[in-house]
Amino acid sequence: NVDAILLAGSYGRNEGAWIETEQGLKPYNDYDFIVVSDAQGLDKNQINALRAKCADKIGISWEDIDIYTHTKINRMKCTQKNVDIAYGSCLLYGNPIQWDVRKLAMDRLTFFDIETLYFTRIWAFFGTYQYISKEVDTEDSSFFRYQMAKVILACADMVLIKNRKYHYSYKERYERIKNIKEFNGNTHLYDFAIKEKLNPSTTKSSPEEMEKMYND
Repeated sequence: NVDAILLAGSYGRNEGAWIETEQGLKPYNDYDFIVVSDAQGLDKNQINALRAKCADKIGISWEDIDIYTHTKINRMKCTQKNVDIAYGSCLLYGNPIQWDVRKLAMDRLTFFDIETLYFTRIWAFFGTYQYISKEVDTEDSSFFRYQMAKVILACADMVLIKNRKYHYSYKERYERIKNIKEFNGNTHLYDFAIKEKLNPSTTKSSPEEMEKMYND
């Protein structure tokens, strides 16, 4: 009774992060799947078992599987998450979804999403303070840079939403943010963030480099 399966998130937009390992390329983030079904009484334990099995097979730490009914799709509000799902998901199986593109218009996002971005990413910002002025290993260094990239991208998203210029694609946002004066002078930070988001570096940063990046 499954009508469709979508791959959402950055991998659904073909903008997911990959890192090189001894075993080859490996996805850096989690996968976000959406299963569209009106079936009743779905077993959550069975879904959780499937989630763990798929994540293990893909080689990632976590995989998200959300169940969307057609009623839920029809009632979707205009939020950043829903806009990204509607415009930036890849159909893996089944029938294309008929999204309400008028209601889910990218230029209709509100202050609610700016507030959500702020309170979500402020945790990433303060959570990485523990790495400042310390000698860390390569894995922690990569984690620090990736968190910084998420914070910078969120700042850009807030500016874009405020100016009604938001777009679901990181690459298109990159082009748009350069033309907004509020972000002028900080494009070097966005250059770093977009590169780190799409192709995370596995090199080790020095304590001085990490402190400068945090202060910037």
